[in-house]
This record gives sequence, C-alpha cells and structure tokens, in this order.
Amino acid sequence: MLPRRLSSGISPTPRGAMSHRIQLLRANTQRDGNGEFLPDVVFAQCWASITKLASKYTEKSELVVSEATHKIVIPYRAGVSTSMKVLFQNRIFLLEASFDPDERKNELWLFAYERNDGAK
Repeated sequence: MLPRRLSSGISPTPRGAMSHRIQLLRANTQRDGNGEFLPDVVFAQCWASITKLASKYTEKSELVVSEATHKIVIPYRAGVSTSMKVLFQNRIFLLEASFDPDERKNELWLFAYERNDGAK
C-alpha cells in the first residue's frame, strides 16, 4: 500500500502502473482547400493507467450502441483540456474532465468516455 499524502489523503499512482502508451490529440484549426478541418494533431505522447468505471449497452433498431466511462491517469502535463481526445491503440476516448487531484502537479486524472455508435 502506498503512503497517503497528509494534506489531501490521496495516494499517487505508481509510475509502473502506467503501462498504456497513449497520445493526447488536439483539434486542428487549419482547413484544407475544400474548407474541411485537417486531422487532429498530436499534443503529447505519454504513459497512462486506464481504468474502466462503468459501461452501458443498448440495442435499438438492430443497432448496438455501447458507451463506457474510464479514468485515465497520466503524469502531470500543462495545457491538457477537455477539448482533447485520447488515442490508445485504435480506440478514441473523449475527455469530459481533467484535473490535478491534489494540486501538486504530480499527475492528472482524465475522465473520458468511449462510444460505439451502432456497430451491427
């Protein structure tokens, strides 16, 4: 068991538990010749711990819609915002919240969801 910080009661996530290589993607504001936005840009690459928190599965009109929420813990990085996405292997996570749990700039907790919009 890791020691807890006296001021916050929060244990830091061991760096060894961050075993998933992820990319943080930022929306590209530039457009191509047709006026379409260019693909997202890599803001940073880092190691992360990904934990599934909850999931939901629904069938409607022969379509399957599934949604899962996750907690992603990364080493602290300035500039991370909820407008970014997380790419892990071929999966995309959309960020809902990002915060430093004890305000010591040690790690960031990202709360995100992954959604499948109707695979048959």
